[in-house]
Amino acid sequence: MRSVYGQTFILQAAPKGVIDLDTLTVQSVLDSCAGRHYNYEITSLEFLKRSKMGDYNKYDIPVGVLKFVSMFLSKFCGVDKMNPIEVPPELQRYDVVKRNYSIVKGLELPDSGRYFVKDASNLKGFSYSGDLRYLINRDTSNKDRENPDYFVDSTLKIYDDNLYQLSEIVDFISEYRCFVNEGQIVGIQYYMGDPLVTLSESMINEMKAWVNTYSASKFSPRSYSLDVGVIEKNDKKQVALIEIHPITSLGLYGFCGNEIPKMYKDGIDWYMAVNRGVTECKIISE
Repeated sequence: MRSVYGQTFILQAAPKGVIDLDTLTVQSVLDSCAGRHYNYEITSLEFLKRSKMGDYNKYDIPVGVLKFVSMFLSKFCGVDKMNPIEVPPELQRYDVVKRNYSIVKGLELPDSGRYFVKDASNLKGFSYSGDLRYLINRDTSNKDRENPDYFVDSTLKIYDDNLYQLSEIVDFISEYRCFVNEGQIVGIQYYMGDPLVTLSESMINEMKAWVNTYSASKFSPRSYSLDVGVIEKNDKKQVALIEIHPITSLGLYGFCGNEIPKMYKDGIDWYMAVNRGVTECKIISE
C-alpha cells in the first residue's frame, strides 16, 4: 500500500549485529507522526542488488548508507552519481568559511606543505590533514618500481582532472550539524570537539543569514544540513561554515523532528532534479 502522500520509504535493514541509529530514528518518526500516514518497507542491501524495475519506482524514498541510496538512485531514478555540495558558490566568501579555501584540480595540488585536502568530486571520498609530501602519489602505474607485485603504495592517487578541496588547517574547537527545512533552522546537533563550547546567539544569527542567502538559490535543496565549526580567531570565538549536505545518508546525531520524512524526500528530489557538482574556486583572506 502506498502512503497517502503517494510514496514509500525504503529503509535499509542493518546487517546482523549492527544497530543503525539514524535509520531507526527515521523509522520511529515515520511511526509516530500524528495525523499522517507514511508507508515504509525495510529491505537489505543484498535484496536491493537483486531487485528490478517494478520492485520499486522513482517516487520511493531510500534511507540508508550511501551505497544503499546511490544504488537505489542508479537503478530506479536514473541518477548515476550523487554529487557533493561542499561550500556552494553562493557562500564562497572568506567571512563565511573564515579560512583560506580552494577547490582545485588534482594537477594544481602542491606536492608539499601543510593543508587539509578532501576529495570534492565524490561523496564521502577521502579527507586528510597534514603534510602533503606524505600523501600524494601522482604516479599510478608503479611500472618503475622494483618488484611491483610486492610493493604496497599507501599514498593516495590524485587524478589530474578530479576536483579537491585544498584549505588552510584550522582548529575547530567544536562542531555542529544544523538542519534546515524550507529556509529555517529546525535543529542544531553537536557532533565533535568540546561540547561545552556552544554556539552563541550571534553565531546562530550569522548562520541564519547564510541560510537566507543559500536557500534563495535555485540550486539549493529545500532541506539540507549546514555543518559549522567554532574557531578562535583574533582572540574571539567565531563560527565558520564547514560544508553543506542534502538530507540523504548523513548522521542525524539525535535530531528527530517531525520534519524528517519531508526532509529525506527533499534530499532525493534534489539529486533527481539538480545534483549540481562543485566547481573550482579560490577564497583567500583579504
